[in-house]
Amino acid sequence: NTLYHTRAYATNSYGTAYGADVEFTTTALPGGIAPGLYGRQWVWVDWNDDGSFAGAYDDITADVLEIPLVSYGVSRELEEAVSASLQLTVLNSGHKYSPPNTSSVLNTGGNTLRAGHRIMAGMSFPFDDFVGSDGVAIADHTVPYDSSFAWTLVSGTFVIASSAIKKTGGAGGIAVIDFGESDAHVQVKFTKGAHDDCILIIRYADASNYIYLQSTSTQLQLRKKVAGVDSLIQGVSHTWAVAATKTVKVVLHGDYLWVIVDLVQVIPNPATGIPLADNAGETNTKHGIGGPSIHADARYDDFGGVYSLFYGTIDKITPTPSKERQTAQIEASDDMKILAQTKLFRRAYAYTGYPGGMKAFIEEIIKNIPSISQLGELLDLGQSVNTSPYKSWWDISALDVCRNVEREENGLFYQDQDGLWRFEARGHRAATPHDASKCTFYAVYTTNNLGIADLKWISGEDDVKNI
Repeated sequence: NTLYHTRAYATNSYGTAYGADVEFTTTALPGGIAPGLYGRQWVWVDWNDDGSFAGAYDDITADVLEIPLVSYGVSRELEEAVSASLQLTVLNSGHKYSPPNTSSVLNTGGNTLRAGHRIMAGMSFPFDDFVGSDGVAIADHTVPYDSSFAWTLVSGTFVIASSAIKKTGGAGGIAVIDFGESDAHVQVKFTKGAHDDCILIIRYADASNYIYLQSTSTQLQLRKKVAGVDSLIQGVSHTWAVAATKTVKVVLHGDYLWVIVDLVQVIPNPATGIPLADNAGETNTKHGIGGPSIHADARYDDFGGVYSLFYGTIDKITPTPSKERQTAQIEASDDMKILAQTKLFRRAYAYTGYPGGMKAFIEEIIKNIPSISQLGELLDLGQSVNTSPYKSWWDISALDVCRNVEREENGLFYQDQDGLWRFEARGHRAATPHDASKCTFYAVYTTNNLGIADLKWISGEDDVKNI
């Protein structure tokens, strides 16, 4: 968005002649989009280590020039999950990313510009930040990422208010977008009002059939309507103050559902470790905001299909200056690497009531390593592990212990791109919906901005994400 003046000139033995002055203005980058990136990608770093990615400088998307590497997946030869890696090239103007630059805005605590911070990268499609004129109805608002998607107002009235959406009129309302995917990661930034408000609509078929997430004064409740009958799927205790804003994601995978609030899994209840399955509307592809109860003091923002591509820890920040521009390289890896670097010196004895299975062993390991992510888990109970007379974990890496139990139970253990620990049957990806072979990147949207709809396994290939 800069005005430039230019003119041609020619020089010979008689002197120099100049052409006419020509001016032009460069096109501004779309707000919030990194130079060199297109679509709604994002990269966050938790510089103050509070776990929220909500700090003033935690969103570094605008500095990202390139993401040359995101690797994760399963080794075909060993049939084991490999540690995920991320590499970024960032603009380093003013030596913003040059440790230990104490004048950098990232050095808020005296020594925060360093490795060791949590980092998360992802992309969103469709995505709506509700930037527009106040009072515009949601059905008249164009989805910015991208306009091939459109809002459908089912009931009630929703309008833009200060780059967010609010409900006007009565106490209920629903607006949805057809994602084209039933297995989606549906996220919204929600500011709670003074009432029991509904947050997200999931797998909407019609006014009598859909799933919705609701916040009460003491709980988060995942509920459903089937043929008009409202019932509870699961509720968990959850404190949410009036006017507080939280990022809420509902992850849909076949008939399995889970809810993540501010990067922490809350449904299914982590205390039970029991996966939550419900096949209501399993093939429906419309998702949105609202529900039977929503009031004017609640706000919705940054809604869409939000897919994490990587969650882990920064290993290295390296300035890479050149004559053309100042840049820096950021390298990161997930917690599988921490497991591989952590030596165990202990024994697990069998005793009455010991909970057998991979779940018990993984919890015993990962929840006692302070630097390991504690976001949550989706661990099948697996088969009973033989603990008699004991299993020796002596001078062995935590990852090797997990591998041993993994092989004993014929399963697959890994950390996903949301930071959740997972354990599943080894043949899980050969079943629906993974049995349909698709290219790694598919459903490219180019109406306004380049984006990709998902990442899928390709049969027989290595290092491809499994949703």
